Amino acid sequence: MEAYWWFIYLGVAIILSLLFQFARGIRETVIFLGTALAGVAAIIQLQSQSFQTQQNVRHNKVTVSFSYIEKWNSPPLSDKLRTAARAIDSVSGKSPQEIEAFLADHDTARDALIKVFNLFEDIGLAIRTGYADNETLCQYFSEPALRYFSRLRPWLDNYRSIT
Repeated sequence: MEAYWWFIYLGVAIILSLLFQFARGIRETVIFLGTALAGVAAIIQLQSQSFQTQQNVRHNKVTVSFSYIEKWNSPPLSDKLRTAARAIDSVSGKSPQEIEAFLADHDTARDALIKVFNLFEDIGLAIRTGYADNETLCQYFSEPALRYFSRLRPWLDNYRSIT
């Protein structure tokens, strides 16, 4: 709760306490007002806690999202991404069987592509379960994900049906 609300609340509580003590004829009204004031303070406090919780959840989702971005840019995965990009250029426009034959002879390319697709699937799962922030990840990964999936979709569908 904002600090000024506490000062207002404290001032009203002091006034109600003085009225209760010295104005005996309106004690029931003072009790009612005091109870109402306590209820309003509780509602304001709950609203503040709810907002803070929402902010914490959002912050945690963005933190998880940035961990995926950091992983994507990490040196071990950067090497895999370069290998995967070369593999995509080599197999672009080929049939799933031709792509499979190429990857059978190029284990590093297969490993790189599977690593990249596994990361995309991890990201998708994190978004679907609410663990990561959709907006942050889509902004960063939509272009590479479309590039990888659109060029290798037939092979990927075939690979999934086999495994």
